Amino acid sequence: MKLYKYRSIKSEVFPYYLESLKDGYLWFADVLSLNDKSDSIIYYGKEQDFMEFKQYYDEHELESVQSIVNSFVPNKNIKDSLSKVPNDKLLEMIKILKKSDNEIKEYLISNGENNENINKFF
Repeated sequence: MKLYKYRSIKSEVFPYYLESLKDGYLWFADVLSLNDKSDSIIYYGKEQDFMEFKQYYDEHELESVQSIVNSFVPNKNIKDSLSKVPNDKLLEMIKILKKSDNEIKEYLISNGENNENINKFF
């Protein structure tokens, strides 16, 4: 992708343009100096962005969780272990984590865990 920005070399701010090229950053004029104030309007629809994110996550839950783990879990052993979990089991784990504490406890008990061990973590 390329970004083009045309500027006059006769401008009093031309040195800023050269500096930005040399140092690798983008420099823009101050909003108050623009002749069209709508040029500085940035639309951010919090609710719309949230709904789009939620829809994407719901459609790509497994990939989203795997990406989060790869990006934010610093422990290599945990990453390696999770990468070996079959996808269907990982999805089951995700569903469990969405439950309330009581539902998680009930799940663990139904799978053979005892109350003493469960209570260590709740």
